[in-house]
Amino acid sequence: MSRYPVYPTYKPTSIDWLGDIPEHWKARRLRNMVDFISRGETPNYVDHSNKKVVNQATFSKGYWDESSIRYTDKIVSRGVVNQFDVLLASTGGGVLGKTFLFEQYHPNFLYVADSHVTLIRDSKGRVDQRFIYYFLSINFSLIEVTIGQGATNQTEIQSRFLKNLKLPSPPLPEQTHIANFLDHKCRLIDKFLDKKQQLIEVLKEQKQAIINQAVTRGLDPNVKMKDSGVAWLGKIPAHWEVKKLKFITKKIGSGVTPKGGASVYTNDGIPLLRSQNIHFDRIDLSDVARINPSVHNSMKGSKVKENDVLLNITGGSIGRCFFVTDTLGEANVNQHVCIIRPTNHIITKYLYLVLSSNVGQKQVWFYQYGGGREGLNFQNLKNFDLALPPLDEQEAIINNIDTETSQIEQAISRIEKEMELIKDYRQILISEAVTGKIDVRNWRSNEESEDQISMAAEPAADYQVKRNGIDA
Repeated sequence: MSRYPVYPTYKPTSIDWLGDIPEHWKARRLRNMVDFISRGETPNYVDHSNKKVVNQATFSKGYWDESSIRYTDKIVSRGVVNQFDVLLASTGGGVLGKTFLFEQYHPNFLYVADSHVTLIRDSKGRVDQRFIYYFLSINFSLIEVTIGQGATNQTEIQSRFLKNLKLPSPPLPEQTHIANFLDHKCRLIDKFLDKKQQLIEVLKEQKQAIINQAVTRGLDPNVKMKDSGVAWLGKIPAHWEVKKLKFITKKIGSGVTPKGGASVYTNDGIPLLRSQNIHFDRIDLSDVARINPSVHNSMKGSKVKENDVLLNITGGSIGRCFFVTDTLGEANVNQHVCIIRPTNHIITKYLYLVLSSNVGQKQVWFYQYGGGREGLNFQNLKNFDLALPPLDEQEAIINNIDTETSQIEQAISRIEKEMELIKDYRQILISEAVTGKIDVRNWRSNEESEDQISMAAEPAADYQVKRNGIDA
């Protein structure tokens, strides 16, 4: 952060991770900066009301998400969310410590926090709550001292420790100026990230178009075509067959939640794959649950094998799928993930490509919504229609897709790395500002054009990946 000056003088604190702070700042306990720190209540859910339940999923992704909002008819005053409250995800693994500044006021609704969300509020105007939000958002390690085991042995942030957390505390006008600075810079960074994400979506569409063409038309543009007799397949090469999934698989079935639920999860052990672990481009083990070998062996019917295709069959990620390679090792799945085990009539990766293509995804959505049910059942899956080329042609199609999409994947990877660097920069900028390592008191918003990091990204329409190269 060499672009910004430091404060003229500093003083030591007794806080190891904080070190020195500006001479005129204080180090204060959170309970002395705000007058309300409390968890919400367990809701009494109803089909609809004017009281919306705020749970960790509503904000833990970094944006406000009401796609799965639920309602309650119960109000407990300590759970009512006020505008500019700081929300803190306080239990669980992957979202523990995630923060959000609540600005979603609506005159026709009340928002009520559930028991997994902590509300932090100062109603006396002693602090700028944006400053509290930015501080708590910078690095989860700063609040590690607040972690404990709850009554159900669930990892949680306990409020009695949170209240005693020490924070740097500049004078209120300076808090506001720091918050204004960070609001401005974060808006620029978010704009940059949005542009980059648009580029990624364009590239993914190009990749998907290559896959769709290959798995429905093959590689020979002059091949003789025939009517498949299936609406979403249309015309297919004359020498291809139409097969239902049940005739080219040995197994279609999902797992179950282990007896005891999350209480049987362990820090080490066999991966229990859930829907959040299955993505179109990978099996992500960064937030995987684990079970001990005895639990794994008691769930024999849902043990995962090499060359299985795993497909999410419920929830917001329904239809996402990927295939199992020899690098995964032993694993199991819960009831939200379906194991599809192919016969030797279809190559595993080819099956994955078909299921992830428009042909496969159209059937996912048809059976979910056209059938009037939530999620996919096994009978639906067994009746999926696939256009099946001979094995040697399947192999050729796989190789061609790999070649045609490799440059696209490289471009996506490059952009994602750039986005990660910008996110790291944002975290460092926030940390340096709220801990007094940089002095932004003389900053003015008209300095936008002087920012060291360019916040302009190419329009998505101008960023094209061709089949024989990249134009950027």
